[in-house]
Amino acid sequence: MRAEDLRALLDDARSLGIVSVGEQSAGALWEGAPDPWAASLSVQILRRLARTSAGFALAAHRSSLAVSIARRLNVSTQGKGVAAAQGRFGLGRLSLARYVAGAPLEDEDLAMIADYYAASGERLLTADDGFDWLLAPVVATAGIVDWAIHPRDALSLRRLDHAHGFDELATFAFRPASKAGPRRTTALDSATARARLGEALALEALGLLAIALGAAEHAYGIARSYASTRSQGGRRIERHPAVQLLLSSSFTAITTVDALLESATRRPADAAGLPRILGARAEAHPLLCRAANDALQVLGGTGYMRDAGAEKIVRDENHLRACCGSPAELSLFVAEAERLHG
Repeated sequence: MRAEDLRALLDDARSLGIVSVGEQSAGALWEGAPDPWAASLSVQILRRLARTSAGFALAAHRSSLAVSIARRLNVSTQGKGVAAAQGRFGLGRLSLARYVAGAPLEDEDLAMIADYYAASGERLLTADDGFDWLLAPVVATAGIVDWAIHPRDALSLRRLDHAHGFDELATFAFRPASKAGPRRTTALDSATARARLGEALALEALGLLAIALGAAEHAYGIARSYASTRSQGGRRIERHPAVQLLLSSSFTAITTVDALLESATRRPADAAGLPRILGARAEAHPLLCRAANDALQVLGGTGYMRDAGAEKIVRDENHLRACCGSPAELSLFVAEAERLHG
């Protein structure tokens, strides 16, 4: 999909009230979150969008997430925004889990979080490049993660040409253009800051998981269609045991993640529910990468050709797996959160 076509579709989605632009809309993505029903509705919308285009779904998710977070912060916005919930690298190790849980922080934890969400630090983001402002967490004072709104003209953007997946979107490294930093920040107390960050991370994780599941379903659909029409040895290849095993493996991974996602959305997508949601992501993304790869293998050599579509989904799945914490980093976050809870 060309970038201009994607932006036209996003504008259509905004006019229909599906993608948020600041005004409240009952059907917009992440409107009413972290309420379970509202979050579940957004998850299902993103999943269905990703069955056609994971790139469009990711752009819609991060644009709407920015508006949802800003509204929860009581910050008014104008124009098209994008949210960047991830910090500089990884997932803040165990220190971020302690911060969100409200546990006592040692000097090492404060230093780690300050580095992860440093206001001047360069961070990565994959999104539609047609945004007017960017919302990102920053460490405003010792021990408090606040939020900063960066107007586009106040950002230094460095485009990255080799982002592996999401060819229709822009992947760039961003940082404030001057040492003065962002033009505007909110002013949160410690408890509210933790709550808002936990909600944002939970919604980001749910969105990424929903998009990854929809993309895997797209790949499986391509494989099923191909197997039902392609013949070899006098019969459709869907009758060959090797192909059946690949299709079964892909289908089983998808159904397993479907159950994980349903369980993750039964309770509020907030700081308390964050370990449960990140745990689902840690289990789900390796399965979905396998599901997409198995679907590609059904097509044989054709699967590696760009016009077939399957190879792009494999790359998109690998990209999503690394966003806002790899499976190993997510698991460490969950382990520390559960240790503190217990």
